[in-house]
Amino acid sequence: MPGAYTLEWRDGRKEDLSGHRGYYYVFPDRSILSFLPDPAWCRHCKQIRLCEHLRDQEALRQELRELADPNSKRSLELAGGSTPGFAERWKQKLEVELRHATLRQMPPSCIHCGHRDVAYFTEGQWAPHPGTGEEVRFYCSGMCSTNFAVRFYDVDCNPLNITEEEKAELWEHVRLNRAF
Repeated sequence: MPGAYTLEWRDGRKEDLSGHRGYYYVFPDRSILSFLPDPAWCRHCKQIRLCEHLRDQEALRQELRELADPNSKRSLELAGGSTPGFAERWKQKLEVELRHATLRQMPPSCIHCGHRDVAYFTEGQWAPHPGTGEEVRFYCSGMCSTNFAVRFYDVDCNPLNITEEEKAELWEHVRLNRAF
């Protein structure tokens, strides 16, 4: 589920922001990876927009190493969950994310305009707003439910130029295979 976020100013103003779902990278072999864009500052749009938030290859490798050790804190956290098979599914998702990160050539983009000049808020700490310089605190305040955007991109987040029929085929693949 996408996150619900709050942007708070020192003077007490608050702005609620929502993530969104239904965004998918399509690999050259037509396998699919879902992603949840986060609110960030787009310098081109000059406003808060949904933007890709890419994980670093080394961070992904580190988490995979932790999951390979059944006694690591991360493995024990996932094993303690109530969903059978979740830990293995999570590991598979991380492997696909690492594959994506390895293929990726471009920096993250704004989902609205496609430009690559985006700035993220510092999670949970007072920091300058990337657009105004005012001190703000950005934090995840919960989860939200949204409709599915059903948008498909290549691994660099360029929108795929596909027919409605191709889009329907990809959506059916997502629906049947529960893409990561």
